[in-house]
Amino acid sequence: MSYLSDDLDIEEKYQLKRTPQEVSGVLTGILKAKVPIKIYFPSRNISYKTFIIGVDLDNQTFALDELSPIDGNPLIKQGESFSVYTFYEGVKVTFDNVVLEQIKQDEAGIPYYNFKLPSKLWYLQRRKAFRVRLPSHPAVTAALKLTEDSPAVTTQVIDISATGCQVAVASQQLQENLPEVGQVAESFSMPLHNQHELECSVQIRQIHKDEATGDLFLGLMFLHVTGLQQRYVELYVNQLQRSALVK
Repeated sequence: MSYLSDDLDIEEKYQLKRTPQEVSGVLTGILKAKVPIKIYFPSRNISYKTFIIGVDLDNQTFALDELSPIDGNPLIKQGESFSVYTFYEGVKVTFDNVVLEQIKQDEAGIPYYNFKLPSKLWYLQRRKAFRVRLPSHPAVTAALKLTEDSPAVTTQVIDISATGCQVAVASQQLQENLPEVGQVAESFSMPLHNQHELECSVQIRQIHKDEATGDLFLGLMFLHVTGLQQRYVELYVNQLQRSALVK
């Protein structure tokens, strides 16, 4: 799921990554996050989606899967230049002038595309949009009360930003009281760092059901947060971000 806004904070600045180590580090982050990237052909004003499937710092190359829709693949094979654009965990990444280096095949014989690492890429860490994943062991849980008359249910917090979070909840906990997009939940509470706690109402912005498990994943936006609680949330997100960078 994506919870990213197109509104940029005017105080935020792009960082220009130039060294192979910096560039490969960013691309490896996108690879591990398994988020799609947008391929844009400026000469044709058309875009496609694909995934980064490999990054090789030693050879200074990276690999892309075939494009979707498939009519974009001939453009790559013809050597047309394109730009790359993606978001992951609140980071906006762009680079351009990408041209096919080599077509290869994986062990199953499926073709993929190899490219030289870009000589530079633009990297924007969007402070308000940054979403950091929470550890699953031990899981961080939160209590969600959808309506005044319904009991609170226990949810697992998957990720969090300064303005919202994503939680997972077993659908059987909700019984017939299923949430709807746009609904404002009565109350939400979760632990933060240093024994602080966030208590607020939330609006349900997105809902996704895992068909295999039946679990619901809810994208929540915090509402009516006090200034002090907002500060605690931002400190918590920053702490998690630093921990993630150390690993």
